[in-house]
Amino acid sequence: MIFFITLITILSTIVLFCSCLAYAFGNYLLYDWTNWAGWCGIMIVIFVIIGTTIIKTLEAFASVILKKFSFFNKRSEADAKEGLNHERRQFLQYSMNIGLIVASSSLAVHGLSNGLSLPEVKEIDIEIENLPSDLEGLSIVQITDLHISSAIRRNWVQNLVERVNVLDPDIIAFTGDIADNVYAEISYDAAPLAGLTARLGKFFVTGNHEYMHGVEEWIQEMENMDFTVLLNSHRLIPHGCSLILIGGVADYSAPSHSSHASSPVEAMGDGFKADVKILLAHQPLSVYEAARAGFDLQLSGHTHGGQFGLGSWLRSFVQPFQSGLYKYKNTQLYVSNGAGYVGPPVRLGAPSEISLLKLTDAGRGSIFLKSGRSNSGREN
Repeated sequence: MIFFITLITILSTIVLFCSCLAYAFGNYLLYDWTNWAGWCGIMIVIFVIIGTTIIKTLEAFASVILKKFSFFNKRSEADAKEGLNHERRQFLQYSMNIGLIVASSSLAVHGLSNGLSLPEVKEIDIEIENLPSDLEGLSIVQITDLHISSAIRRNWVQNLVERVNVLDPDIIAFTGDIADNVYAEISYDAAPLAGLTARLGKFFVTGNHEYMHGVEEWIQEMENMDFTVLLNSHRLIPHGCSLILIGGVADYSAPSHSSHASSPVEAMGDGFKADVKILLAHQPLSVYEAARAGFDLQLSGHTHGGQFGLGSWLRSFVQPFQSGLYKYKNTQLYVSNGAGYVGPPVRLGAPSEISLLKLTDAGRGSIFLKSGRSNSGREN
């Protein structure tokens, strides 16, 4: 097993190095395949190591417990005399190693497939108290965390755009993290986003990755694609006899000394008389200030739903709002798993999504809301 782990680790490292060379020389097709293969190998190694550790731990506990029974001791001595104990152990060890490798490989391939696949549409009903009849059934498509990069390229983005447009939404809300590179490097791949259409408008707020890759340029390009960029501001949208407020803030981690310092209060402005007030904020932690500002609903991403089990558990220590619908005071919060991935192209237990949210009157039924643990995150 040690030989297998060492071999796969070395091969995966070499393949990932080759992917870097392929990217540097502009061979993106080779880069994609080598990148996926390299990460798949690394994930297999990780799963094998975890599985081996668990098995060894269980064996140690079992040995301690069984040795306390005289029958086990006598039987072990008898087997040792007959020379059978070693053969049985060897066969069992080989069987377990093969099973562990097969299971780890299957899990890695499954996670890789989920990470690279086009997101499915997830429908969510959002109940609003005393919702005006004009706004019943109003649809909002939320897109977030595309992280356009090597594996997420133009065809993938174009297919996502087509999938969204088929939904014929009233509003499109893009809650940040478009890409993992500067615009000049992936402008061709991001271009299909201009084809997104919505009857009442499409809106964009910055995520933390925009601040890593030239935020001003990304803001300009999103405006060129007919998105309304909201930086601590809002727009009032008349619909029938009712009024919708769509507010947006810069990312929660945006520099506090700049004009991008995130402020839901500024995003609300003088629009508190609107019938429904919705805030777009990349990070869920903005909900504390959003509740004080009086927003009915906040749409966020950033967490990727944890992306895979261990990631979700680790992130929960600093991010109490992981995935799905929550309620904090009088503000509902929906956290999307996002469309893309960050880091390893792997998703396990947190499928990617295009979120289709529909407003409905709270009097028409009830929906389960998970309670956010306000003491788990810093309150603004």
